[in-house]
Amino acid sequence: HRIDRLRLKPVAVEERSKELAELRLYPQPAGEEVYVEFRSGELLNGRWTIFSIDGRQVAGGVADGIQQRIPLTGLAPGVHLLVLRGRDRQLLGRQRLVVR
Repeated sequence: HRIDRLRLKPVAVEERSKELAELRLYPQPAGEEVYVEFRSGELLNGRWTIFSIDGRQVAGGVADGIQQRIPLTGLAPGVHLLVLRGRDRQLLGRQRLVVR
């Protein structure tokens, strides 16, 4: 048997784009602190976590409101990943964070 055509819908790409569009991090690159803005509205009792490039959790805290200030004291310069989860641990967004 021979397959002439194979059609695939890029579902994962669409979902990821929507997910990443929810967060705004600034300034980038960041120095002593970074601000996270959750564009879909107010976040209540959420959690933010920062991971190093090798996957280790290096910081975390509670996120409430539309905007959250995150201190970066003690984080090594380089690329990190910021993950935001809702109170039910649902993934709300993730974004690359550059610390100088």
